[in-house]
Amino acid sequence: TPLALAAQMGHTEIMELLLQKGADVLSQAMDCASILFEAAGGGNPDSVSLLLEYGADANVPKHSGHLPIHRAAYRGHFLALKYLVPVTDFAAIKESGISPVHSAAAGGHPQCLEFLLQSGFDANFMLAQRIRKGYDDHRKSALYFAVSNGDICSTQLLLNAGALTNQDPINCLQIALRMGNYELMNLLLRHGANVNYFCRVNTTHFPSALQYALKDEVMLRMLLNYGYDVQRCFDCPRGNGLVWNWGLFGW
Repeated sequence: TPLALAAQMGHTEIMELLLQKGADVLSQAMDCASILFEAAGGGNPDSVSLLLEYGADANVPKHSGHLPIHRAAYRGHFLALKYLVPVTDFAAIKESGISPVHSAAAGGHPQCLEFLLQSGFDANFMLAQRIRKGYDDHRKSALYFAVSNGDICSTQLLLNAGALTNQDPINCLQIALRMGNYELMNLLLRHGANVNYFCRVNTTHFPSALQYALKDEVMLRMLLNYGYDVQRCFDCPRGNGLVWNWGLFGW
C-alpha cells in the first residue's frame, strides 16, 4: 500500500497524511509483513512512533516469523528499537523462535545488542528447531552469530551477560580456531569454552581443537594453558598391542 511504501522510506509526514485520510495501519503485504515491520526496516523512529500512536501492533509476524523488533535489531536501527522493545510481548518472541538478541548479533550491531541485554533479554535464548534447520551448521545461540562474524565487541557483551560457550553443535571455539582469531579464542576460553570438545564430523580419537593448532605455537599454547587433554593424543582406540596394517604389504 502507499502507507507501506512511505513507511519503508521513513517519510513520516506522508504517512501521517495517509493515516489521517483513512489508510489502514493494520494492513499487511502478501508475505504478512505489517506496516510497522516496514517502518522498522526503514529505521525512522518518528515513523515507528507514529504508527504505534495509530494502533499498529508490534506482535504481528511475517510468514518467516520475524517481528518488527527483529527487523530493527538486525538493521541496527537503535532509536526505532527503543520504541519497539516496550510494546513487543515475550510470548510473540517465543512463538517466533528467534530472539532480537540473535538479530542484533547476526547484524553486527553492538549498541542494539547491549540495549536488548540491558532490557532483560536472555543471552541464552536458543533458536527454535525449525529456525535452526535453515542453517547448515544448525546453530542455536546468539554467541555463535557474533563469533562467526568475528565481532569481538558483541561477543564480549554476550559473554558478560552470561552467554554459555558450549551450546552449539559446532563449538564456538572451533569457529574462532578456524579463523585464527586469538582475541576471540581468549575470550571464549576465559568464559569456559570446552577446549577438549569433539566435532561431530571428527573421526580422530583426540579432541578436535588440535587440528587447527598444529602449525601455530601461540594457538597451541593457549589450548594447553586451558586444560587441553594431551594424553588423548597418545591413546590408541585399538589398545596397546601391535596392530598390523596388511594393506602396506599389498595383501
